[in-house]
Amino acid sequence: MKICTITCHNVNNFGASLQATALCEYLRGLGHDTSVIDYMPVRRHNSRRSRLRTILEWPLFRPVARLIDSYREYRRRDRRRRFASYLSALPLTCRYTSLCQLRDNPPLAELYIAGSDQIWNPHLANGRDPAFYLNFGPASVRRASYAASFASRQLPVDSFHNMQSRLSHLDHISVRESSGLDILSSLGYEGRQVVDPVFLLPRSYWDTAADSSEIHHKGDYILLYGFDTGSLIMDTARCLSKETGLPVVSISPFPVKGVKKNYCNAGPLEFLALVRGASAVLTESFHALAFAMIFHVPFYAFRRSENLNARITDFLATLGLSRRLITSEAVTLPPLNMDFTVPDTLLSNMRESSVDYLDHITSQAV
Repeated sequence: MKICTITCHNVNNFGASLQATALCEYLRGLGHDTSVIDYMPVRRHNSRRSRLRTILEWPLFRPVARLIDSYREYRRRDRRRRFASYLSALPLTCRYTSLCQLRDNPPLAELYIAGSDQIWNPHLANGRDPAFYLNFGPASVRRASYAASFASRQLPVDSFHNMQSRLSHLDHISVRESSGLDILSSLGYEGRQVVDPVFLLPRSYWDTAADSSEIHHKGDYILLYGFDTGSLIMDTARCLSKETGLPVVSISPFPVKGVKKNYCNAGPLEFLALVRGASAVLTESFHALAFAMIFHVPFYAFRRSENLNARITDFLATLGLSRRLITSEAVTLPPLNMDFTVPDTLLSNMRESSVDYLDHITSQAV
């Protein structure tokens, strides 16, 4: 069967790249001719500029601005190269830069699949884009979502009716979080909860990928991967480092002060290797938690902004691991060592249900 998936695959984000590859790889492993729709819409960037950037554009300061830009580009070069190298193996359709192009010349397929990850996050541009609800292509093509995420527990009031209309194009709906089922119900739809695509592939697949990393940190360490790196996650990292005697290394996309080593230039393979090799993972990232589970690395999870917390809280609750979410400095940390037996069993059962869902939607499209 010819299948085309659509997701945010090329955004230089570890989780986005890995989940896009995982779903495509799994479907191809079943014998389906699967491609990822290379949808890269041109977005309008925020026109507001920092005062510093405005000053640096004055003729007198342009040489300084060029030096700053050159340094930033140099720092990001290896990261971009590693992402590009990883994604080069992903089978893509032709490039589409607008919804109009998708509608005028849709990719040929028997089944379109939207997912996974935050494609339906109403606070992001893609969550408001009809393309991620498969509103293109001939009516004869079956349409389904796989592990789509709203990323939050409820929709903004002003997005309710638009979301209700967009979902009407789908023949089958599945979401990643249990809170997503509640949102679907409020919109008048039924759906299935399924696992993130990274759980569809065996650990051996990810071990092989991690072995190809260009970075392998020597010795034991605590891995920090955050976006906000507020005081709670940093204080916890320092306390855990003092308690265990292990250094903290960061794989955050920006330099973090006070850590032993920053790997800001890591790509997806380096992310896998650094998670696998860690003695503990401290993170605000859903996919860092997911791969800590896959590699059986003890972890502590932390909150991000309210609009993104459902991804982590639902995941931990589903696996009976809510105690691993650290919400306050007053909370006593659970023991570092983790028993993965029960979470593994729960995850295995969810994976079987997810495989059944994929079998169902692929057979329905025949």
